[in-house]
Amino acid sequence: MFVDNRFELHPAEVWTEYLTISRGHVSWQERLDSYGVTQLALNPKTQTGLVSAVRASPDWRLVYEDRLGLVFVRAHR
Repeated sequence: MFVDNRFELHPAEVWTEYLTISRGHVSWQERLDSYGVTQLALNPKTQTGLVSAVRASPDWRLVYEDRLGLVFVRAHR
């Protein structure tokens, strides 16, 4: 787990990193790689930038979707 909703347990730098990734910053993939992330549970309403970026990437596969969330797993290379 990279981050959860208990913000008081994570340093400010981690939240900054999380927000950068969630917005779909151009470096989102490299940042996730540096943490070894292989699965993503995303909110389609609050993480629109990352959802768009992940959907466009051949490195990720959508395995679940409903109105509240999407789950992606890293495609095997």
